[in-house]
Amino acid sequence: MDRQQQKRRRAGRGRGVVAAALVCAAVAAAWASGCVRYATFPTTGSSPVLDDPNAPWVEEVMTEALRWTVEKYPPGHGVGEGGEGEFAINLPKGMKPAVYERIASKVSARARAVSEATAGLPVYHVARVRVRGPEARVDVLRPALELGPGPDGMPVYQGVEVFLEGRWGPWRVTGRRVWAPGSIEVPALNYAHGGTGEPSGATAGAGDAGGTEE
Repeated sequence: MDRQQQKRRRAGRGRGVVAAALVCAAVAAAWASGCVRYATFPTTGSSPVLDDPNAPWVEEVMTEALRWTVEKYPPGHGVGEGGEGEFAINLPKGMKPAVYERIASKVSARARAVSEATAGLPVYHVARVRVRGPEARVDVLRPALELGPGPDGMPVYQGVEVFLEGRWGPWRVTGRRVWAPGSIEVPALNYAHGGTGEPSGATAGAGDAGGTEE
C-alpha cells in the first residue's frame, strides 16, 4: 500500500470517528432537551417515573386528546343537545394549577378545570397517558349522557383511547379505540387547586370488554 492510500484510509477513519461523535452528541442533546419523550401516568411499578408530570409534551398530548374527544363527543352527544354548555376536565395528580388551567383554556372556551364548584358539570377524565417517543395514547373518559344514568343513578362514562403522533410537528390524532362503559375505571376528581373528590359517575371496575378501533 503506497503512502497516499494510507493517508486516505486514515482520513476515512477520522471522518467516521467524527460522524459517530456527532451522532452521540445529537442523541445526548435530544435527551437533555426533552426531544426523547417517555412518560406514563399514572405510574405503575414497571413504568418509568417522570420527575415532572407537567412536561410540555405531556401537556400537549393531553390537550389534543381532550380537544379531539370533546369535538367528537360533545357533552350533549346523542341526546339532541347542541353541546354548547360548559364542562369540566379532570387531569392526573401532580398537575400544577397553572398548567391545569392552561390545558382547560386550550381545549375549549367552555372547558373548566375541575373543582368543587365545577364538579357538577359533565366531566371529561384523563384516566391514563402513555408517551413513547413520537407516539402517544391517552385514555379519555367521556360522559355518555345518551346512555342515561347508571344503576347508582350517576352518569355513565365511556372510555375513548386516543392515538396520537408528534413525529415532525404538533401532536395530532391518528385514531381511536372506543371501549364499552365500565371497561376503564373512572378516576377520583383531582381538583386543579388542591383537594380531591369522588368520581362524578359510575365506577364499574376495569374489565375485559373489547374496544372498537377506528
